[in-house]
Amino acid sequence: MTAIVAVVCLAVVLHGLQLASLRRISHDDTISFLAATGHQGEYQRVVDSGLAPVARWVPASRWQAFTQIERPLPLLTIARDLGHHDIHPPVYFWLLHVWSLLVGVYQWTGPALNVLLHALTAVVLWRLAHRIFGATLPASAVAGIWLTLPAVVETAASTRQYSLAALLSVLLVSAFLRACDAPTPRTLLAVSAWTTLGMLTLYTFGLLVAGLGIVALADVGSPVRQRSALRQLGAFAVAGVVFLAAQPWLGEALARQRAQAEPFSVARLALRTRLLLGELPQFAVADIAGLPAIAVLIVTVVLAVFAWRAHPAARPIVWLAVWVPAVMAVLYLAAISPGAAYQARYFSIALPWVAFLPVLAWPILQVRPAVLAATAVFAVAAIFNVSAALRAATAPPAATLEGPRPAVLDNLARGVLLRILWDAPPDLPVYAADQASLLATTDRWLRCDDGLPCHDQPLTLATQVQYEATQRGQQALLDAARRVRRVSPAPDIGLIADRYRLSAPTAAAAVPRSTTSSEDGTSQPGG
Repeated sequence: MTAIVAVVCLAVVLHGLQLASLRRISHDDTISFLAATGHQGEYQRVVDSGLAPVARWVPASRWQAFTQIERPLPLLTIARDLGHHDIHPPVYFWLLHVWSLLVGVYQWTGPALNVLLHALTAVVLWRLAHRIFGATLPASAVAGIWLTLPAVVETAASTRQYSLAALLSVLLVSAFLRACDAPTPRTLLAVSAWTTLGMLTLYTFGLLVAGLGIVALADVGSPVRQRSALRQLGAFAVAGVVFLAAQPWLGEALARQRAQAEPFSVARLALRTRLLLGELPQFAVADIAGLPAIAVLIVTVVLAVFAWRAHPAARPIVWLAVWVPAVMAVLYLAAISPGAAYQARYFSIALPWVAFLPVLAWPILQVRPAVLAATAVFAVAAIFNVSAALRAATAPPAATLEGPRPAVLDNLARGVLLRILWDAPPDLPVYAADQASLLATTDRWLRCDDGLPCHDQPLTLATQVQYEATQRGQQALLDAARRVRRVSPAPDIGLIADRYRLSAPTAAAAVPRSTTSSEDGTSQPGG
């Protein structure tokens, strides 16, 4: 009992430190709220057409309204906008919308929902493990290991669908194993329902379904299990039909994902291999790298072999623990998955089954000296994980836009502009447009006629540099600004954007084009 309490307390500490480390909303989290509030399509139409508030002086609240709920339960709008403008299915964003109605839209809204989902997942996982082991201690060990994995703790801080997908994966496998023993209409309906919800939460949930489908196909050859296996395959087929009917925009979303995919090359394969080997072992030990990281992967494979031998009845669990991450790794290395898919949170539907491995392997491990070694490894990993979370929680807060200095922003990308303005003062005057529009409308934000918020006022210029083209655009904006105002650099906005302070218009800044910049960014006459 003491060990169980200790593991739960460790999980609480890790989750708490991870949430305390949140300093600024992330790119993906901002887009999640844009989608969940039902404004994703509206935002894209405004940006594409240049309608207000684009290239107008407006209070920051006009932009912040895109991440606030105006009308409740626009579920069809959320799903349709995701289909037309994103690559994700809608169920998580529906849940986030309902949760936001209850608690409001804040930076902590998504992480708080994830913590609740993790608590539910731990309960369902404990029940599944108790069914398999028939005892409380190993069931508690499985739930405790899963709760304290760094990848699970990290996932809690992200306002994305991965925590919900993990819960649905455990619910589906629980229903599948019950249907193996008793393929009643109730258990088969549960298989179909959890499969449909999982596929409508995360498209890669299909890998878990495929893994279970392979298990069912293998059982078709068994006279004892043939009937239940065929019924389960039928339940998966029904779920597939419902999923396709609920996603008329699936083809459009998949085409958009293919368009975003990076072309395969040997150089990219080498890069992705390094990224995967550097990140994947951190599902178990935070901040691990090099040979110790490779050792973590080897130990995981060895545990899978021992688990397969020790518990034949639990082999579907072991199969999923190997199948899902292996296929996801292959898809990533083949440049089919997005460039960020090496991150541990993408493997959320596999982590509950990985947590089973040391407990399933225990009957073999306990007759070897590896028992003490395994305990020591877990203790060292816990120290590393708490240390990493503590460092993140004590990091200094990120810089933000200053009020009342009016702000000019040069990037309309949904995950950039709305992220920069997330915590800006609502009444802060903001002029946002792309770089080409800013260069074409300098009279509206540089010289500024009487009556505009920028008239005779110092400004903040926030520029987001991603590609060579935007770097050239940034330099052009700074050159234009130096002809009218004094320019000096300021701390960047949380690694989102470079920030510059522009003085009020001054005759001293109106110098010829041949100028040089001093080290503090102030224009000086060229020599």
